[in-house]
Amino acid sequence: MVIWRGILRVSPGKREEYIARIREENFIEKFTAQPGNRFYSIGAAVHDEDTLIVCDGWADRKSFEAHDTSKEVDKWREIYGEYVIDCDAELYEFGMTELEKLDAGLEYDFWDDEVNARKLYAIDGCRRIGSIDQKNGKELLRAITEFFGSAGERPWVGPGFQCDYGKNIHVGKHFTANYNVTILDIAPVHIGNHCMIGPNTLITTVGHPLSPAKRRKHIGLARPVIIGDDVWIGGNCTILPGVRIGNNVVVAAGAVVTKDVPNNCVVGGIPAKIIKNIEDDVER
Repeated sequence: MVIWRGILRVSPGKREEYIARIREENFIEKFTAQPGNRFYSIGAAVHDEDTLIVCDGWADRKSFEAHDTSKEVDKWREIYGEYVIDCDAELYEFGMTELEKLDAGLEYDFWDDEVNARKLYAIDGCRRIGSIDQKNGKELLRAITEFFGSAGERPWVGPGFQCDYGKNIHVGKHFTANYNVTILDIAPVHIGNHCMIGPNTLITTVGHPLSPAKRRKHIGLARPVIIGDDVWIGGNCTILPGVRIGNNVVVAAGAVVTKDVPNNCVVGGIPAKIIKNIEDDVER
């Protein structure tokens, strides 16, 4: 990712009027809707004549380099010529840490020490939960609620539970994960109320590039998983990164879910497809 910076010099006394106009015309919203643009901010630099404005945009390098900056500048002058005296844009690197890239949904190096520290934290947390006698319900409940990012009433995980962080797992009330469930929560995993996960099931938020050159650089890319209320995921299932599962869904044993699943259905197979629709007999 890179940052581009636009420097605009406006007519004396026109700065606030100019900023108000582009906000009124929803320019920022329109700009961020364009491919490759992830973030936009505008602010005024310190200047005696109060005429300098700095605009920062966050985009991927490929999108920026494919963009004709000179045409954009000419268009800007044409639209806002009554305010703008001069404007220009330049590119500079955005110094994000690998952990910041991960949390922003960008490619990151999973060998990075800060990123790896989350996995080490998870290993310790899973070991602690696994060491608790299942008959000691209160201690197990306390350990789960402290380890997860958030949890509703009476969450339970069976022996063999593993994850990638812990703090990115958010479950509703009456969550059940049977034996040997793995949740790779590099990105957030949100699971609703009254959900059950069968043994040996994997929910993963992390993937890797098809490019072997990038894989040699240990690149990862994380996308969140969202699961609704009253979902039953059978044993030996796999839920892949970025998937959203609706309410009242049954995922048949052995399924590999690669795409979003709507409400009120049974899905199964590899890749998982809708087998049939089912009635929702719960008031929501």
